[in-house]
Amino acid sequence: MIRPNAIANYYETLTDVELLNLKSEGGFTEEAELVLADGLRRRNLDTGDLKRHEAERERIKLREETTEKGFRGRGPGLLFFGKRYLNEEDRKANIHVRTKWFALGGMPVVPIASYRFQGRNSVGKVSYGDGKQRVISRVPLNWTQVFLTWLKMAVVLVLLILLAAGFILYKNHGRF
Repeated sequence: MIRPNAIANYYETLTDVELLNLKSEGGFTEEAELVLADGLRRRNLDTGDLKRHEAERERIKLREETTEKGFRGRGPGLLFFGKRYLNEEDRKANIHVRTKWFALGGMPVVPIASYRFQGRNSVGKVSYGDGKQRVISRVPLNWTQVFLTWLKMAVVLVLLILLAAGFILYKNHGRF
């Protein structure tokens, strides 16, 4: 059994963020929980600090979830398609819903999740200095957006097939 003094000594070596991470994770023995609470109290870290820390962890998680992975034109990837506003207030604030897709060759195949983003303002200029959209939250899959994306992809595929067929006919017969 580990002694409370050893636990306290270990907690003293941790940064404030590491202590807050431990508190967020939980699952401690009663003794370890008491020593952790004492360590937090000595560093003047309270429930407000814990809530801010957990909110920041959630923002980081959302940012990581909304990072596109893969290549737009080649191979598989996780890409965003669509842009819908949920209501008029979102339109005015330029908060839109985009859906993350598993894509092959830049074409959406399977919808994964929808997210609310705040991005460019109505004039097309970037609202933020770094030019990136800001993720606000994850929302239930937006099926209207999913079906419209599938419909657009079906139209593109039909046009590509017709174009390829026309090219083959022209190549083989020299005319249409």
